[in-house]
Amino acid sequence: MISNNTLSSLLVLVLLAIGSNAFAPMINTPSTSVSSTQIGLFGLFQSPEEKEAARLRKEKKIEEEERALELMRERRTNPEKMEEYEEDVLRRRTYMKNEKREWEKFEDKVGEGGVYIGEKKEKSE
Repeated sequence: MISNNTLSSLLVLVLLAIGSNAFAPMINTPSTSVSSTQIGLFGLFQSPEEKEAARLRKEKKIEEEERALELMRERRTNPEKMEEYEEDVLRRRTYMKNEKREWEKFEDKVGEGGVYIGEKKEKSE
C-alpha cells in the first residue's frame, strides 16, 4: 500500500512535470472575434447611411477622447492649467457636498421610505 506522503510527493512531481500557468501572466494576442455590432442579424440589414452614421459617431467619440487626453497632458505639464483644474475640482466637490447635505436634511424631514414623519405619528396613534 502506498502511503499518503508518497502520494502527495507523486502528485507534486506530476504537477511540476505538467506545468501550471494559473499565476503566470497571459500573453495578449489580438482578438479575431468581431463585435456583435459589426455582425449579427440586425447588422446585416443596416443601410449604407446607417453604417456611415455609425462610423461617424465612432470617429467623433474617438476625437473627443483624444481631446480629453490632450487636455490631461497639457494640465500635467502646465502648472497654471493644473491650478485651474484643481480649483474646478474643489468647486464641484463642494457643490456635491452641499447637495448631499440638502438631501440628508430632506430625508430627515420626510423620514424613511418617503413617508412624512407626521403621517407616521398619526398611523401609530
